[in-house]
Amino acid sequence: MHDPQNKDEVLANIPENYKAITKTIEMTGTYSDFRLAMQRSLTTDWISVGDVDDQYLPGAFDELDQAHAEGCDIYIDKVQFKHDGSIFQGTWQPQNIPYKMTCPGNAPIKRELYEKTGGAKGGSFYDDWELYIRCVAAGAKPFHATTVRLIHDLGHDRVTLSGVNRPSINDSIGQDAIARVRQELGF
Repeated sequence: MHDPQNKDEVLANIPENYKAITKTIEMTGTYSDFRLAMQRSLTTDWISVGDVDDQYLPGAFDELDQAHAEGCDIYIDKVQFKHDGSIFQGTWQPQNIPYKMTCPGNAPIKRELYEKTGGAKGGSFYDDWELYIRCVAAGAKPFHATTVRLIHDLGHDRVTLSGVNRPSINDSIGQDAIARVRQELGF
């Protein structure tokens, strides 16, 4: 999914041997509106979101068929950080996820699980974490992939909504939203 202004750049960055379907959506409103637009627009079996400053890597989804065959509904993998090249290996820790992000954001998720959890709620800085908490409550079955999905840009050189230079108020707002989700789901 991309907005009309970056269509050419998105298409130019998709390797020839890479399977990808792109769809243009209008970007209006808050950050999470992107996920809400995606939720209403896609008809695929798996949903994966890449933020505008993230770069998907070849082979990112090489184990998705295996995850599907094993009956898994969330794909926990690795991301590489742009600023230093380090790798974050995700682990699905259902007892900890309501309190700490233990896996990379925007993990590929089966459409059925996405819909069962209510999908993206919108208006949150930590909507992927909120979704993971809902996945824990729904009994998600994880697949721990060995692949590195994307290069994640934490925004060391600029201010972003959730990167390292984010306004401190964003953390407070995000943590308040997470606390409401925990309370709603009984964690």
